[in-house]
Amino acid sequence: MDNEEEKGLIAQIKKAIALSRGYADHFCWPLDRNLEEYGIAKIFSESLEDKGQLFFDRNSLRERGRGNDPPDCEATDLLGKHIGIEVTELVDPVAIQRLKISGLYEWAEWDRPKIIRAIDERLKAKDIPAKIKGGPYANYIIIIHTDEPYLNETYVNSLLRNINFEKRKLINRAFLLLSYDPKVKKYPYVELTFST
Repeated sequence: MDNEEEKGLIAQIKKAIALSRGYADHFCWPLDRNLEEYGIAKIFSESLEDKGQLFFDRNSLRERGRGNDPPDCEATDLLGKHIGIEVTELVDPVAIQRLKISGLYEWAEWDRPKIIRAIDERLKAKDIPAKIKGGPYANYIIIIHTDEPYLNETYVNSLLRNINFEKRKLINRAFLLLSYDPKVKKYPYVELTFST
């Protein structure tokens, strides 16, 4: 890397830091939203593969780009069918506001009603068939990613135990992708279940 490339990289990093919200933003890449969403879908595919649960061809994963979304990404499932993958975030907006106002980083608390309500809101916002571009899709997948500090795999599993979300018009499967866990050296995820 020459001096000019290094200066350009440093400028991008500084810009990303300036645009960062500073709270629960492990997955965020404010300089390129398309890259952020694709990266999350790629991380998710790696997590699925680690558990032997990969249901689409990782090499077929591609971003759709601004103006062509939703969905954010597309892939081909293992039967050769076209799937849409939408990426969305679960974050406590009150915690972000507190940080902006006070400058103090305070972890948001999550209980069962709060996480169920927040997930349900994300699913509802992404379950609008009339907004979908591209396709047709044999399956429509939602990845809800979060970097909320309290939301680790054990706690999330306890909060969502025996919870069935309302069946959706568009969404076939939904997953909550958690931030990197250094203990297991993975990005854990939880598949959400829908009522029948």
